Amino acid sequence: MSSSVLEVLPEMLEVVLFGIGGAVLSLAGTYIEQFAVQTATHGQTALGAWVGFIGLLTLFFAYLLITETFWPKFIALRQQLRAS
Repeated sequence: MSSSVLEVLPEMLEVVLFGIGGAVLSLAGTYIEQFAVQTATHGQTALGAWVGFIGLLTLFFAYLLITETFWPKFIALRQQLRAS
């Protein structure tokens, strides 16, 4: 391994972890929304609405994580790797 790869390795790990975190939050939000719809259709509309709100918050945090942290760091890392 060259020294330039070792210098970039922590940044690569950070980008990978942010990407995994965004994917996990997206999947969790989707699952929570599915549970909310099932709960609401089984007659518990108040609980279904509350769970749906929690699912929307989870999806919103996934969106923020991907657009505000993962994507800019990924672009910067890609440019840094191309420059070296």
